[in-house]
Amino acid sequence: MIELISLSILSVLILVIFVVRYQKRTDQHYDSALKQRALFNYNEQIIYQRLNQLLPQHIILSNVAYSALLTSKYSHTRAKFNNMTADFVILNSQFQVVAIISLGGSMFTQHRDDRYEDALLEMAGYRVLRYAGVPDLKKLSRDLNIQEKTMAFA
Repeated sequence: MIELISLSILSVLILVIFVVRYQKRTDQHYDSALKQRALFNYNEQIIYQRLNQLLPQHIILSNVAYSALLTSKYSHTRAKFNNMTADFVILNSQFQVVAIISLGGSMFTQHRDDRYEDALLEMAGYRVLRYAGVPDLKKLSRDLNIQEKTMAFA
């Protein structure tokens, strides 16, 4: 009988120790120091400069949340694109989206996620251009249907 009581007390004591330790761990939040980071990587800098050169009358936005581009009546549909971002969004002078540029896999080895993201934007009526690497000026102007003389959309 005494053994059973001492075993019960020991069990309760061990349980209390685990509960106290677990609460300490969850109460302590250690954050690392915050540091600045570059907004664009090297390839994104080049593409941004080329877009500005080709489209001086347009507004070029970067890292735009899909939630700024898309909406849906249902929250479960919005949850599908909640954490997605578009690399570059090109706006005309009336702030309407002209095209969205995505960077990622090549057209031959395009990842399933890339195709899904592009399909979401295209379903909403956006024009999506995807590049595996850094497109040159000729490719960008051809893909965006820019007339060389006026540098305006055709």
